Amino acid sequence: MKNGMVRVAIAALVGGIIWFVWGTLIHTVIFGHENYNKLPNEAQVSETLRAGGQPDGVYWLPWFDESKMSDPAAEKAYDELLRKGPVAMIVYRKSVESSAMTGMMVCEFLSGLAASIMIAILLNRRQWHPVRAAAVLFIVSVSYWLSCNFSDWIWYGYPWSWVQVVLIEQSFGWAMAGCAMAAIVRTRRGSAR
Repeated sequence: MKNGMVRVAIAALVGGIIWFVWGTLIHTVIFGHENYNKLPNEAQVSETLRAGGQPDGVYWLPWFDESKMSDPAAEKAYDELLRKGPVAMIVYRKSVESSAMTGMMVCEFLSGLAASIMIAILLNRRQWHPVRAAAVLFIVSVSYWLSCNFSDWIWYGYPWSWVQVVLIEQSFGWAMAGCAMAAIVRTRRGSAR
């Protein structure tokens, strides 16, 4: 029992490291920040947002008052605003303490580690062959992507290139981590399932 838990802990740590390194490579080396764009009039937009005094949050432009959904004239006016544009979803924070990403990187690693712990426990119970574990986690990751990240493209207009990067990050990252974790937790008594 003790050896099994040690294998699970080691597998979870290895899986968390693989996930973190893969995500770092995706966002810094492989794709970089090609999906981010600078507004040509950034100073003007920033000053307008600052002057608005709104709290941190997610904002939709143009806004539609849902209490007017049954008013055909209001819906027609809103449709015109959508056609005229711009349409934007803004994740707004008044400020951040610094450009140093240390705290965010630690949180990102810990979130991947938490996911890896859950996956390592499951893999320890199933005793799958590493290739099978990679295939299952690839499928689960793509399923998650279809139900969450693909919806960002449908509903919020995320660029297709952004959604594709997330697919590559999720599916291949968890497939690699799962393969390694399954190899660590798998015992000799386990068959090649």
